[in-house]
Amino acid sequence: MNRFLWLLVIMPAIFTTAGAQVQVTTEFNTNNILIGDQVTLKISVSPQPGISIQNIDYSAINTVEGLELLSSKAPDTLILGGKTWMMTQELTLTSFDSGYYFIPPVTVHFLEGSRADSAKSSDLALLVSTIPNISDSTQLAPIKNIIDEPLA
Repeated sequence: MNRFLWLLVIMPAIFTTAGAQVQVTTEFNTNNILIGDQVTLKISVSPQPGISIQNIDYSAINTVEGLELLSSKAPDTLILGGKTWMMTQELTLTSFDSGYYFIPPVTVHFLEGSRADSAKSSDLALLVSTIPNISDSTQLAPIKNIIDEPLA
């Protein structure tokens, strides 16, 4: 009975790690910007050996109303040692409307041998704030007298 419980605990962990062929993460350089400011979205892809990345599909970001994709850098590959490597890509986003924006998952299409598959990142939230309206509670100061300066 004790072995059966141990197998129930360990088996889900084995199957979840076996299915993780490609790990996709997304992160902002900041989660809060002012209207018109720019934010960088970094997409990181870490495949297991023997996986070839076909493309990074971030077209779902264009469907977010009020959010604009300004530019995207070319994907950059970093070899970590041996057969492990990581691919990163940076996107520059902005918004001219205040509020919360939920960024949909980024999809990465890859080939494992001849089998095509895809992996998705988690979604993100971005807060776009307005410029605060500072109310001036001080009264106007009275007019000051003219200060005479010596001529010499």
